[in-house]
Amino acid sequence: MIQRTSKFLMANLGAEVERIFRWKEKGDQQMLAAARNRAQKIIEQIMECPDMTPRAQEIKILSDLINDLADKTPRFDIFSLHLQGYFAPFIKNATR
Repeated sequence: MIQRTSKFLMANLGAEVERIFRWKEKGDQQMLAAARNRAQKIIEQIMECPDMTPRAQEIKILSDLINDLADKTPRFDIFSLHLQGYFAPFIKNATR
């Protein structure tokens, strides 16, 4: 299996989060669930990256936010722009 860097995985997670927003807006529950599942698999891979160990709590919170975002009745008021800003540095640096 190809080992991906944490930056690469975070950039991919950002793309899945964007898909979650898109499918939720369109009301497509099947595609929303698929994007959520892919996001959780990526989070599991991120947690296995040694350089992310110090950020484990941050990743756990991020996982909770993503799951909440995908819920029919979310507890948090999360905006796409906020998460785009969070993921932007990873996307810019994913290939470095």
